Amino acid sequence: MDTHFRPGIRRILKNAAWLLALWLWLLTAAVPVCAELNTIGLDQLRTGMNGYALSVFKGQKPIRFPVSFIDVVRSEWPGKPVFLIRAIDAPKAFPDGMSLGSGFSGSPIYFNGRLAGAFSFMEMFQSENILGVTPIGDMIVELEKAKASFASKVGGDPEISRFEKISGGLPVPGSMIEVTWVRGDIWAGASGTVTAVDGDYVLAFGHENLFLGDSVLFPLYTAKVSEVMPRLDLSHKITNPVEEVGSVIWDGKQAIVGKIGVKAPMIPAVFSYLSENDTYPVLYNVEIASDSRLIPGAVKSVMASVVDFQAHNTPNDSAIETSYTIYMDATKPPLNFSQRHDMRSIRRKSPDSIEEGYAMIFEHLFKDNSPSRIEVSLTELSDGRRGHIKRAFFGKTEVRPGDKAVLYVELIHALEEKKTVEIELRIPENYEGDLYPVLVTAGDSVSPFETLPESKDEVIDAVSNMLRADDLVVLHPGGKNRTPFFTGVNVQRTVKRVPWSVAGGFEAAVGISGNP
Repeated sequence: MDTHFRPGIRRILKNAAWLLALWLWLLTAAVPVCAELNTIGLDQLRTGMNGYALSVFKGQKPIRFPVSFIDVVRSEWPGKPVFLIRAIDAPKAFPDGMSLGSGFSGSPIYFNGRLAGAFSFMEMFQSENILGVTPIGDMIVELEKAKASFASKVGGDPEISRFEKISGGLPVPGSMIEVTWVRGDIWAGASGTVTAVDGDYVLAFGHENLFLGDSVLFPLYTAKVSEVMPRLDLSHKITNPVEEVGSVIWDGKQAIVGKIGVKAPMIPAVFSYLSENDTYPVLYNVEIASDSRLIPGAVKSVMASVVDFQAHNTPNDSAIETSYTIYMDATKPPLNFSQRHDMRSIRRKSPDSIEEGYAMIFEHLFKDNSPSRIEVSLTELSDGRRGHIKRAFFGKTEVRPGDKAVLYVELIHALEEKKTVEIELRIPENYEGDLYPVLVTAGDSVSPFETLPESKDEVIDAVSNMLRADDLVVLHPGGKNRTPFFTGVNVQRTVKRVPWSVAGGFEAAVGISGNP
């Protein structure tokens, strides 16, 4: 499997919701073979038996290369053996020094002209190409599960589908396909090789694609290989999609399964970036696969790619304002919220960090419903200095319950520039302690939820009141919400927006007089 991010910037997606497996030691067992696919079982394979594999090295046409059977070996999965083969006559089949690698996953392996399995894993830095193969019997089990799952989605009759239909060519064994999650001005997906075709079902990869479970619906494209990038550790195919032909409907441990002619639903999304020196923003129009488990990681990856590409000359003292508009329901106004990120912090962590604070929000928001449209605007701000909380103190040493107390918070910049922020707090009339403690911190370090939301409306309400990096937040006793900062008491928030982004934290307290 070859995982890629285009254009211009190839990157392996790193999100753990939205995380990708490059090579999986997927482990299979010998099960009954399928006569329709002209298969051969493990019990019929012998050490030294010669066969061949099919895969694309350039363009779209698969070519043969010879292999020999080594042995069946045990795996980490109980009762799931795999088998090993050797790609023989390597100097004739491949360029010098090239190993097989990503993108070859799914390449069908044949012995006696019958399908035995799919190439699915190998070690790096091999002196010769020894390949791990997923037996075809276990892949057929995935195929049958996929058929049953898809039939249940369309009312038991695969020919009566509620999904939009598309036309396209039929992949062949050994040809390249691409599973796409993001497409348009930026593309993200994974490419691999077709193992077998059963009617309008495509069996491929020999291992899973994403860690999203079995039932999925992602666009499926035929693909071409521009070149195999030869490497001593692990070569990989550089591929491009050619034609949308269907959807991936199953993401199992031993294989993925595609359905030809079925069009996967996509969510339109627009990402814009406005730099300090430009009058108009640069727009990136994409579509994101409509899978609630995938959307948070996809949004994060697209934003990271845009920032990585656009903000390379942005000064460290600048900031990026991120505004979201998410359309969840056609009958209701869109959801709007924003955040602020300082460029120094983004560069120190990685561009991915610009959206990491919203991962939990998106996961809750899209848990049961996918949005109909997403708009994200990124705007450079020239004065994006990050002020660290140096200290916090009250203007008085004592106050009474019901009084107002002024808290002073000193912020200091790396260049020793200082700001002092005044925040007025009211002491609850029923407060009974001797000291009134507070914790001052940055908005983006506070949990997005005061209480865990139980419905979509509660999530939307929480998101609408999101705290930002330029919000100075004081957590102090009172209100109705619990927090780990103060054990055994309810806590309320007082928020004040400041010109800088804020970092750090500080504790302070004021004495209470008048209590018995």
